[in-house]
Amino acid sequence: MGGERHNLYESRINVLKEQAELEGYSLSEASETAFWNFLKKNPFTRRGRLVLLENGNLRAVWNDGNDAHIRLQFLDDRLIQYVIFARRGPDAPVSRVSGRDTMDGIMRQIDAFDLGGVL
Repeated sequence: MGGERHNLYESRINVLKEQAELEGYSLSEASETAFWNFLKKNPFTRRGRLVLLENGNLRAVWNDGNDAHIRLQFLDDRLIQYVIFARRGPDAPVSRVSGRDTMDGIMRQIDAFDLGGVL
């Protein structure tokens, strides 16, 4: 996995590591590995907003500008914590789901909500 998106994420992660060090915490290697594995397995995702949480985990967020929202916290290679918001129609309420699942399970959730375009 190369290219501009990879370089932008790599630069962002380096900045996050520096900021975390100044604040007394560090990036979890398991979380970073899980993040890169997610991108490798899903190479056509749009660039999301990437933050480093105080617990050392990376969180990526994608929005579509409307009511669709996908937030993934990379725990390790087995589990990803997720929050998904989706509106099924213009007059429908926003559906919300959250939990922890495998990478494949997360992608099934995203497909079930028809949010592949948000990623």
